Formats: sequence, C-alpha cells, structure tokens
Amino acid sequence: MGPGHPREPNRSSRRDVRCCSDTQEDQTDHLQEMLDAAPTEIWEHEKEAGEVKKYLEQMTEENNKLKWVTGHFEEEKNLYSKKIEQLKDALAQKEEEMRELKADS
Repeated sequence: MGPGHPREPNRSSRRDVRCCSDTQEDQTDHLQEMLDAAPTEIWEHEKEAGEVKKYLEQMTEENNKLKWVTGHFEEEKNLYSKKIEQLKDALAQKEEEMRELKADS
C-alpha cells in the first residue's frame, strides 16, 4: 500500500491537519510536499494495480483450467453412464435368455 492509502490513516490525517494550517506559507509548503510526493504515490498505486492485474490474470487462468478439467470429467462421466446403461441392457437381455432357457427345459 502506498502513502495516503485509506489503510494508512496517519498520513491522511496528517495531510488534513497540515492542510488546515493558518499561514499561507504553511499551506504552500504543504501543497509543494504533496506535489513532490505525487509521482511516488502514483508509481505505488500503479505498482499495486499491476499486482492486482497479475493476480486476476492468474486466477482467470486457473479458473479456465478448472473449467476444462471439470468439462473433461463431465465427458468421462457421461461415457461411463452410457457404458453402464449398455451393460444393464446386456444383463437384462441375458437374464431374459436365462428365464427362457429355464422355461424351455
């Protein structure tokens, strides 16, 4: 987190107090300090944004991999379900043949 970030209340509160100082010179100095610090703060925010972007890209990639794996397992499950149905049908047919053989004998 960079300076002035909401999670760093000390810097923000110091800014507020100093911004409300009585003299024009103090206010000018404070504004100059803010201007001087701005490039660093901008760089820090850009760095944080880059880190967040990288994290989101990694999570998106992982999510896509999980979707692929899930789809692959779903395909396998469907194939096995079809195979099970075929085996059940074959078993039922064999049982029917056995009943017919018993009835004939």
